[in-house]
Amino acid sequence: MKLVILFLCLLYTISYSEDIEQLKKYAQNDDVKAQSRLGSCYYFGEGVAKDYDKAVFWFEKAAKHGDAKAQHNLATCYFNGQGVQKNSEKAAYWLEKAARQGDLNAQFKMAICYYNGEGVIKDLEKAVYWSEKVAEHGYPPAQDLLGSCYFNGKGTEKDLETAAFWFEKAAKRGYAQSQYNLGICYYSGRGVSKDPEQAFYWFEKSALQDNIKAQYNLGICYLSGEGVIKSMEKAAYWIEKATNNGDEDAKKAWTDLELWKYKK
Repeated sequence: MKLVILFLCLLYTISYSEDIEQLKKYAQNDDVKAQSRLGSCYYFGEGVAKDYDKAVFWFEKAAKHGDAKAQHNLATCYFNGQGVQKNSEKAAYWLEKAARQGDLNAQFKMAICYYNGEGVIKDLEKAVYWSEKVAEHGYPPAQDLLGSCYFNGKGTEKDLETAAFWFEKAAKRGYAQSQYNLGICYYSGRGVSKDPEQAFYWFEKSALQDNIKAQYNLGICYLSGEGVIKSMEKAAYWIEKATNNGDEDAKKAWTDLELWKYKK
């Protein structure tokens, strides 16, 4: 599984007046926060014409002076090829600079870089290291990634109880993938006591957020009567949803079990 990094240049406000000429003066006088803010103005076209080249110029100025937000945003430009030639190695370089200063966005993206081997040599132990830092601050995608690493024994010793712990943290915050993963834990009794009703509960939560595998598994629960009263009509409803969303297991079940017969 390859995780996708969504790189967005984050707009960080500061206490300067939004008068762009004043901001330029601060920036030209080596005010690092003004340089970082001015880079954001050029990136988004706020108060000036959008200009990625100038955004990179000011981000780099601030980044070289140690501004974590500018380092993160410069990494974004390198990753997306905005104002500079796309370069995942330089993106990872600046991300790690920001991550080591405690920037949570950069820390999570570093976890994904190490997990995928994108811009750095693949290193699952480092992926676990960075995801744990962010997970502890309550960020559901990092909690899910950390749970997956413990569940599969990637970058750390396999520990199903710890995996379920992190899945539950993210699931309770509404993160659909973790809700599905926690449902799998309860369905199979991995890391938690087997509990079909809890499995159904979490599959449903996830399915209602359009998680395709959860839709299929919810249909299977209705089909078998595990954790819920058996209902061929509801089984057909959810398995059809998963089928329409492209799930191959659901397509096979829809055809082999002739579930179309139970469609309302």
